[in-house]
Amino acid sequence: MRNVRLFRIITALVIVLVMVSGCNGSSGTPIPTSTPTETIEPSGPIVPVFGEISAVVSELRELSPLADTNLRFLPPTEFADWLEEQFVEGAAEELAIDKAVLVTLDMIEPDFDLVSFIIELTKGDTMGAFDHEANEMVIRGDLQHIDIEEKIALAHEYAHNLQHQHFDIGTLPLDVQDNSDISMATLSLLEGDATLISFLYAMEYIGIAEWAEVDPTGDERLESAPLVIAANYLFPYIVGMEFVGQLYLEGGWDAVNQAYANPPQSTEQLIHVDKYLGHDEPQEVVMPDLQSALGGEWSQLDTDVLGELNVRLYIQTFLDNATAGAAAEGWDGDRYVYWEDLDRRGLLVMQSVWDTDEDAEEFFSAYIDLVDTKSLGTWDLTLSERGKKWWNDQKTSIYLSRSGDDVLLIIAPDETTVESILPHFATY
Repeated sequence: MRNVRLFRIITALVIVLVMVSGCNGSSGTPIPTSTPTETIEPSGPIVPVFGEISAVVSELRELSPLADTNLRFLPPTEFADWLEEQFVEGAAEELAIDKAVLVTLDMIEPDFDLVSFIIELTKGDTMGAFDHEANEMVIRGDLQHIDIEEKIALAHEYAHNLQHQHFDIGTLPLDVQDNSDISMATLSLLEGDATLISFLYAMEYIGIAEWAEVDPTGDERLESAPLVIAANYLFPYIVGMEFVGQLYLEGGWDAVNQAYANPPQSTEQLIHVDKYLGHDEPQEVVMPDLQSALGGEWSQLDTDVLGELNVRLYIQTFLDNATAGAAAEGWDGDRYVYWEDLDRRGLLVMQSVWDTDEDAEEFFSAYIDLVDTKSLGTWDLTLSERGKKWWNDQKTSIYLSRSGDDVLLIIAPDETTVESILPHFATY
């Protein structure tokens, strides 16, 4: 699960996030004793604990182990170094493009150090990881004292181990270079499955006395993160668990298992499970080649899909949650391209398609409010017609147009750039 593209990189660098908050737990549920055979690197207290946890997880998930699993514990500092080596090296260039797109959308500030923030957040919050290529569970912790966080991490990672053994994870769309949305949806299936299992394990087999040892305070780094980063970071675990839970209620673990053969195609299907069950798949949007219009000074650096999740977060960065949710709910597909010229000026062009003309109008209207909020009403409105708006200030030119159930958005450094590419979008 090593993904490297916009938004997806936020969760891809964090293979496992274990969220622990104070709540009531059971203290007397018997633990199954039929432990599977495992290849465990450490010795001492962890051996019987891991045997118990792996047996519980296998029973809860109704999947038996098919092979041995390697287990490695690392002290916090060594674990952080291992994470950085596995998932951070080589990502700086990708993150630089991600940052440029997010800055163009005004979802983060230009001086926000995205690379350092993601690295530190990942190293600080991740309790464990399952490396599918090495078939190895790596846990941050102390072998001499197995605390509640390490137990939950073991349960979560062992669930990933069972996924690896029973489902062909390598064929899943986890690393689609030009569609972060489908990769986020697939990642959410895996993480939601493992998170639900670790939650069930915690509720059934961790006693009240152990919960009392947990620090209830949240992570200040995550709490201070820009909305788009915090939400993408947590989405696979929170919304993914809700998605898997609803599948389980529909048809038990068989329904969850079937989802690995037919994974969700968008974050829309995660947010609205009925659209997954009803096979409401997103439309593919094809963007025209803008090179001839822009000339040789411009280079395309990125193309991707925002999806309902990030369209909603984009609106929510400036407007209230209810407005953002309503504006994004009719999403049916999108694609954007991001270009830069020799002066590092950015150009973002996005086409989106909506379920109905009314849904497109709702997004169109919300975006007008977004610009008014962002600009404080000070930008020149050089074009204002039914279905078309064009705002300009000294450094930005924003063109917005709706045609039926389609919406075109152009964020350019000046009017001339917008004018040069508009002929490629004749219906707008």
